Amino acid sequence: MRRTVVPLIVGFLVLAAACSDGSSTADSPTTVITSPGTETLPTSTTTTPVVAATTASTTTTIAVTGPVYGGRVVVGIDEYDAPSSLNPYVSHLRQISQAIHAGVYDIDASTQELIPDLVTELPTVGNGGVVVNEDGTMTVRYAIREEAVWADGVPVSGDDFAFTVTVLLDHADDVWGAALDLVDGDSMAAGRKTFEVTLTEPTLGFEMMLSTIVPRHQVEGTDFLNDWNDVPWVSAGPFVFDSWDRDAGILTLVRNDRYWKIGAEGDQLPYLDQLEFHTIEEMEGIEHHQRYLFLNEEIDVMQPYPVDDEIESLEAAGATIDSGLGSPLWEHFNFNFGVNNRNPDSLNRHLLFRQAVAHAIDRKWLVDEWYGQYSRALDSLWEVSTPSVSTDGWAQYDYDPDRSRELLAELCADLDRDCDADPPATVFSVTGSIMRPWQADRFEEMLTEVGIGVELEFDGSQRLSGAMIEKGDWDTASWAWVGSPGLAAMVLALDWFDPESPPPDGRNYYRWGTPAVTDAPLSDVFYSVDEFQLDPNQGPSTLIDEHSERFAEIVDLVRTTVDEEEIRELLREAEQILADQVVIIPLYPRIDAVAYWPERVAGIEYNPWSSFTWNVEHWYQPGG
Repeated sequence: MRRTVVPLIVGFLVLAAACSDGSSTADSPTTVITSPGTETLPTSTTTTPVVAATTASTTTTIAVTGPVYGGRVVVGIDEYDAPSSLNPYVSHLRQISQAIHAGVYDIDASTQELIPDLVTELPTVGNGGVVVNEDGTMTVRYAIREEAVWADGVPVSGDDFAFTVTVLLDHADDVWGAALDLVDGDSMAAGRKTFEVTLTEPTLGFEMMLSTIVPRHQVEGTDFLNDWNDVPWVSAGPFVFDSWDRDAGILTLVRNDRYWKIGAEGDQLPYLDQLEFHTIEEMEGIEHHQRYLFLNEEIDVMQPYPVDDEIESLEAAGATIDSGLGSPLWEHFNFNFGVNNRNPDSLNRHLLFRQAVAHAIDRKWLVDEWYGQYSRALDSLWEVSTPSVSTDGWAQYDYDPDRSRELLAELCADLDRDCDADPPATVFSVTGSIMRPWQADRFEEMLTEVGIGVELEFDGSQRLSGAMIEKGDWDTASWAWVGSPGLAAMVLALDWFDPESPPPDGRNYYRWGTPAVTDAPLSDVFYSVDEFQLDPNQGPSTLIDEHSERFAEIVDLVRTTVDEEEIRELLREAEQILADQVVIIPLYPRIDAVAYWPERVAGIEYNPWSSFTWNVEHWYQPGG
């Protein structure tokens, strides 16, 4: 099915306890929007129906012996995920878009790899879909599925692909689109079921360039940014638009009788007749309103508040919980290698110190205490994005206080330092309101146990994300990154550690291996109630060595190749360097899950990237 429509191909810094896309319906009209000409299919209660599977060229009668057809499922949506527009390039539609839109790729829930959606296979160098030309440009070719049609029966064509690129180029200042700045608009060639485009230089960014295809036959000649806010364009997904009651916060979709995908047993998809999305706003006097409605069975499916006790309470009430591989939001313990470090006696530049810290932190205990069975300790950065590239590099740092003490003793001997009289110490910056202060206290206990003094400083999320991060005014800290699937996203994630990318222009906030920053303009930084300017100019990193230099070489290499196997090997090498050098210490992914009533809906499979609705065409109501 479909994925989050505005993909996060660039990981971003997360310093708050909760995330929101900022969508609001405060200025929404007060009318019920209804799609003209939409026919609501009658609900079927037949257990073995015979249905017509319609494609662009044939109609086949299929006897279904699997899940039954018919029924209605109500999905609760947090008010922060509520759409302001039904145009996926204008509003982050999340769960809704999975049911009505389609694009080049999908994201597999179990492997987290990109998989083809509207196309027969994803273009690669190996299958000839990606060709690096002699002049240094790169041509990408797509073969569109023969059976792929829009809900009005018009085949999905190369013209739709070309039109999508044109629309995105025309509105580049207003919409998101990967690799658009490299597209040669005059190079596009569209066929009935083919499309090719040339980019001015090789890049893996093309992977996510066509996340949602726009139907040319319906959208051409309209105001793209304004005409598709209340009613979406024709569906290529398993459901079609029926109505949107903005006042009540209810969006209703009905079965797409022309949906082109067929199930594994040869059955016509989808199974459900109707899907409703209810926006749940918090109400005064009702804590966790969405949970309240769910327990009262007014909604069938919801995402629970991401803490283990709430999830456990839903399970105790009889709900089924699926957390899949967990959240793409992952926590880590980190070190600052910049010269503005607030700790004048920081030992971060010493590998023995970082190794000692890694062995002193009991990551599994932290997970068990805070998240229980719903999360796990991480031994890899890539595990939350593309597990097939993971090296499990941090598995070498098991919880071993004795080994930590040995490493500290070795460090003190190397430094000719009496660590009994002058023990090593770190200044740990604490942010957040609940989890991170609790976690910081545990870090203090664990590090103190092995002989590392800890000074906790409560700086607050806004301050850390503002002045401290820009200036490098911290010693050790913890924050979260959001990973993203696909090799292109992983290549961009290397920017977090790229020695050639210090702030303010780069994202290597750790300043591992970075050169001096000179002649940079003053940086405007805003946090809390203060606004001021920072001078980002500073000296080189306290740690520049052959490992950081090799990492910089890897970053340059992956940015200039589109050969998947070569990129995978380089990504593995990059992760192993980060692990061996303990540049950071990955901790665990945050909780993310879906809760549903098993007697009212089945077939749900949680996907951390595409939301729990990623396979909504396979949902059904047990027993009809």
